[in-house]
Amino acid sequence: MGTFAHEGVQYYATIDYDQQMSIVAIWDNSSEEQIIGVDRHLEEKNSDKAALAVLVHGDWQGQGIGTLMDEYLEQMARSDNIHGFKGEVLEQNTRALHVFTRLGRKAKTEYDEGVYTVS
Repeated sequence: MGTFAHEGVQYYATIDYDQQMSIVAIWDNSSEEQIIGVDRHLEEKNSDKAALAVLVHGDWQGQGIGTLMDEYLEQMARSDNIHGFKGEVLEQNTRALHVFTRLGRKAKTEYDEGVYTVS
């Protein structure tokens, strides 16, 4: 199984506990632990919304890990008075588009040059 690049995961997992929050999914195969997913929100200034970024390693996609992380992060965000998320999703990433709508969010989408903006 491949791994995420350390620098990429570090960017998404580094938080300030005020406007940024992240959670990670870790796979422990007894010999070592590997980060297989990162879910992060970044609070928008003067808004009750936050930008959402979700990364799930390709070997683990389609198994509900992104959804599980989203649900948990959403609970945490509500306690910080965040009441909605925004994100950009490539048109071929139908799983991510589905996650936005499956969580019971009333998703508004805009499309421009292969990218959906979901809010």
